[in-house]
Amino acid sequence: MAEISACATKSNKVHFQPVNSDRFAAEEVLGYGIAIHRSRYPVALNNHCELQVFPSIYPPFSLPLPAGRQSNGSNPVLTTLALPTPSADRPLIGIAWMLVTMFWFVTLDSTAKYLMQSYPVVQVVWARFFFHVIFVALLMGRQLPTQIRSRLWTHQCLRSFFMFTTTVLFFVGLSILPLATASTIMFMSPIIVTILSIPLLGERVGVRRWIGIVIGFAGALIVLRPGSESLQLSVLVVLAAAFTHALYQIFTRKLRAQDSQMTSLFYTGIVGALATSAVVPFFWQPVATLDWLLFVFAGIAGGIGHLCLIRAFQNAPVSVVAPFSYSSLLWATLFGFALFGDLPGLWTLSGAALIICSGLYIFHREHRLKHQ
Repeated sequence: MAEISACATKSNKVHFQPVNSDRFAAEEVLGYGIAIHRSRYPVALNNHCELQVFPSIYPPFSLPLPAGRQSNGSNPVLTTLALPTPSADRPLIGIAWMLVTMFWFVTLDSTAKYLMQSYPVVQVVWARFFFHVIFVALLMGRQLPTQIRSRLWTHQCLRSFFMFTTTVLFFVGLSILPLATASTIMFMSPIIVTILSIPLLGERVGVRRWIGIVIGFAGALIVLRPGSESLQLSVLVVLAAAFTHALYQIFTRKLRAQDSQMTSLFYTGIVGALATSAVVPFFWQPVATLDWLLFVFAGIAGGIGHLCLIRAFQNAPVSVVAPFSYSSLLWATLFGFALFGDLPGLWTLSGAALIICSGLYIFHREHRLKHQ
């Protein structure tokens, strides 16, 4: 197969030509080919000479140049391929998908909290990741061998490790804390991402966003109440989970332009599935027949939640749908009261209000800066 490069046109077609032309040399990306940024979904040539569309709304495919039609460098031969036109932004649909996403994530948390009343945390974490990987693998079907190829598999494994660590820490805290309280503390994660983006992503954070960060931490202090009897080790464990989840999001940002979303979805659970499968026999307790259904459901709920999140970002910009992730507090309050008889106290609600306002303001500022 001849080595080819690509560029996008206004008519939503992708033109290919030999790389020996200087026309697109300045746009070469990491030795994998040419990234196309003029269309809504970037396209790149991967190291298998396949065209890859991001996010993975289309599977990778090959396009060999016609036999006998090689370029002489000065007069390159163009081959044209038409791609389906992506749908326009649909903010209401994107918001609806985000609300459904939060429902499934809180459903996962509620299922895990219920199971941890009878089973060790390690066993529940194993079910969450093991059945997640099985679910995603079945979903990929015949595309599995192609989709699991990663350009930066070390980054994918680190990202998966941070998700695994987050889940272990969060489940440990969740086994003791009310569902709404644990969810409120996890709201600190986007604020921590903003801080970590300075050293890890080289981003600049202005005075206004720093004010939002300070307000968010003030809300966290209201929830944590240092020096009070309510400050438990489980609260600090969930706060640590918010920190590791922020690292998970940082690596997600780094990989967004490298791998398809389905590839990242598969790797999300791989470290957790392998690590817990190695140690869970030492903690295993016999599982009741009906509880097996909940074990499987926990993994599927996590997978469905991530799929809904992909749908949300496909239908609307991140700046539109991300603020609605705070709807998880509503779901957590409803599930916590219905299943466990817990209701968030005044301190938790007051702190949550400050954290949510801080997060919304940071989202707003990031959206403004991107447009500027």
